[in-house]
Amino acid sequence: DDDPLLGPPQPTLFRQHTKPGRVEQAEGHVVGGEVEAVLARPLPRLAPVVDPVERTPDRFGDLDEQFEERVTGPGGRHHSVVSPLDATGRRTPLPAMIWLGTAGWSYLPDWVGPFYPPGTGSSEALARYVEAFPFVEIDSTFYAAPAVTTLQKWARVMPASFRVAPKAPKALTQETGLRVPDVPFGHFCDSLREHLGDRVARIVVQMPPSFARTTDNAWALRRFVEQWSARIPLAVELRNASWRTEGLQQFCRDHQVTLVGHDLHDYDLSRASFDTCDEAAYIRLIGQHDGIGKGRVIRPQTEARAWWVGQIADMIARGVRSVYVVANNHYEGHAPATLRTLIAELTERGIAVAPASGWPNGQVTLF
Repeated sequence: DDDPLLGPPQPTLFRQHTKPGRVEQAEGHVVGGEVEAVLARPLPRLAPVVDPVERTPDRFGDLDEQFEERVTGPGGRHHSVVSPLDATGRRTPLPAMIWLGTAGWSYLPDWVGPFYPPGTGSSEALARYVEAFPFVEIDSTFYAAPAVTTLQKWARVMPASFRVAPKAPKALTQETGLRVPDVPFGHFCDSLREHLGDRVARIVVQMPPSFARTTDNAWALRRFVEQWSARIPLAVELRNASWRTEGLQQFCRDHQVTLVGHDLHDYDLSRASFDTCDEAAYIRLIGQHDGIGKGRVIRPQTEARAWWVGQIADMIARGVRSVYVVANNHYEGHAPATLRTLIAELTERGIAVAPASGWPNGQVTLF
C-alpha cells in the first residue's frame, strides 16, 4: 500500500509495510500514516520578519538576463524565469551551468604545496581560492554566524561572479529540530544578502540522521519551507532515509527548494534524489570521516565519480539550470584534486563548468 499523499516509499529505504498507512524504517522507527497529509495540507501563512523579497534572477545567481518573464508559483508567489534572446528576438533555453567548489578553503598547511602556492598564509587563502574555483560551500557558518567584519572581508575578496553556499547555523536548525526561531535566522540570512548579495547561491540546511519523518517533523519542515523559501534560496539535506518519497520531491519542486544529494553509505543514490526543481541541483561528495588526510588523494573514487558525472548529464538533459557540486577532503583525500578530475571528466563529455576568476579566457588553470 502506497503512502496516499507522499507517494510510494523508495524500496531501498524501507524493510516492509507493517500496517496500512504505517511503514517500518531501516533504522527501526515507525512512522504513522498521518505524516503523509502534513506536507500536502495548506498551512497558514506566517508573517515574515521583514517583507519578503520577490525572486529575481540576480538573487538566485542566474546568468545575466536579457529577458524576464513573471510566472505565478505556489501560493501566488512570483518567480522570475530568465531566458536569453537569440538573433531573431526569440527566447532560447538557458544554458546549464555547473558550479564546482570545496567545503571551505582554510585547510592549511595541508593544501599549501599540493594546491596553494608555497608560502600561502591563512589571510591569503581565500584570495587564492577564488582564482581557482568559482564556488565554495562555507562550513564555518554551521558552527557560528559570521561577524559583519568577516562578511565585509569576504565581499572584498570574492568577485561578483563568485558563488557561495553558507551552511545555516546548527544552533538554529539542528538543535531546534528545524523549529527555526524567526528573528535570528532572518538576521543570519539578511546579513549574508546585505554583504554578499548575489553571490549567495543557496543556504544549506543540514539535518542529522535523527531527524526522521514523523508528523511533528513534517509540520516543522512545512512551516520552515513556507516561511523562508520565498525569501532565500534553500538547499535542504535530510539524511534520514524515511524522507525519500515522491511526495516530498513534489513538495520541494512546488517551492523551488533543492534537496541535497550526497554519497553517504546508508543513503539512496537514485536520480530521484536530485529531481527537486528546475532551478538547481546540489550535490555533496562527503566521504567517510575515518582519519583520511587532506593533502593528497588516498582513496580514489573513479567509479563513483563516473556515476556522478552521469547524474549531472541527466540533470542537464532534464532542464536543470544550475548544478552545485561540493567536494569534501574526506571523499578522496584532497578536495581540489577531486575537482580537477571532475572538471576534466565533465569537459570530456562536453559539459561546461563555470569558470573561476583566475582562468585566462575561461580556460582551466588550477595553480
